[in-house]
Amino acid sequence: MKIFPVNTWRQRWLLLAVCWFGAAAAGYVLAADGGEEAEATVLTVNGEAVTVQEFEAAMSRERLATIRLFQSRYGAEYRQGFWQKEYGGQTPRDALRQKALEQITQLKVQQIAAKKAGLVKDITYGGFLKAREEENRRRQEDAGGGKVVYGPLKYGVEEYYQYTINNLLIRLQEWLSARELSPSPEAIAMFYQKNKDTLYKKSPSIQTKKLFVPDETEASRQIAQQAIEQAEHYHSLDLAAASMDAKVQLSEQVFDDESLRDDARYMPELLEAAQQLAPGKISGIIPVSAGYAVLQCLKREEGGYVSLEQVEEDIRSRLLEVDYEAWLKAEIRQAKVEIHQDVFDKLEVQD
Repeated sequence: MKIFPVNTWRQRWLLLAVCWFGAAAAGYVLAADGGEEAEATVLTVNGEAVTVQEFEAAMSRERLATIRLFQSRYGAEYRQGFWQKEYGGQTPRDALRQKALEQITQLKVQQIAAKKAGLVKDITYGGFLKAREEENRRRQEDAGGGKVVYGPLKYGVEEYYQYTINNLLIRLQEWLSARELSPSPEAIAMFYQKNKDTLYKKSPSIQTKKLFVPDETEASRQIAQQAIEQAEHYHSLDLAAASMDAKVQLSEQVFDDESLRDDARYMPELLEAAQQLAPGKISGIIPVSAGYAVLQCLKREEGGYVSLEQVEEDIRSRLLEVDYEAWLKAEIRQAKVEIHQDVFDKLEVQD
């Protein structure tokens, strides 16, 4: 047995949960079927035991990412003996075990914190498996009794693991956010002042004249180019259109904060061109659906800022995410991880 400090922050906790589920959905399950071997302790994190079965489940979640890493970095072929072959001084098996160690440490320190907070009583893998059996039994009894059952009638092991872990981590973050991680009003105000130009600035109100030439033909493109030349001569799209023999369509269009979502979705080319125009300026040819457009900016008013009161919850959420990451990094850095080396060294990966 030896002490092994783990201080690597690998992924944000919610993203990690999503990645776990994706790997599990791919069908990579390594965990032992049960018995004394499966219940043997691989390591402890701050005194909490991690069994072979729990650790191999963590290896399963990292399996696909490890294969892809060695394929992209070393051009490794996934075939018989892949896990034992050395690449760059390390075997995929050792890399997988290290990733699983980091993952399980990150998870376990959060489970321990949740247990201390009274959010959960049992954080052992055996307790989880028992809870799954009870949940599946209840669901089947409810379904047999004619009750409405939301979700699956029977949870798979990894499916239920993701469900329970994700919910627990959300509750832990909420619990911490109401206590030691709660951002102060001063921190919220400081974040607003520092980031309002990039995050909370309203879109300007841009009033434009739009000339549209239907059809996506070269002839239509030439008409649009002619309109630009005439508009620059007359300093007006209206006068340019009146001086041309070709049939073009004129209209006014306002781009502002209220229309921003629809503009970005349905006419991003026009929105981008309008945002670059100063009053009086004329755009180049803008290819749009079913033709070509030209814009002239008639009036532009800056939009100001969204008020602090309107974005306070958004800022609070952003700060909590940062603070939670910092808290978790510190917990991982201070975690006491004791590896049972004789058990750890026996962990293998099936091809």
